[in-house]
Amino acid sequence: MYLPCDTCKFKRERKDGFRTFVGCIDKEKEKGFKEDNYFYIHSCSNYEKIIDKK
Repeated sequence: MYLPCDTCKFKRERKDGFRTFVGCIDKEKEKGFKEDNYFYIHSCSNYEKIIDKK
């Protein structure tokens, strides 16, 4: 399963016991998240990759 949140700069994680819930810190950005339960593919039109500063 591809999760665009994994490398998105708006990613938010919340832990509840042994479970981890992934979400977005920006409600406007979250509107672009789409989940396809048939093919188990996730996409996000508002995805913005974390830029590594080295």
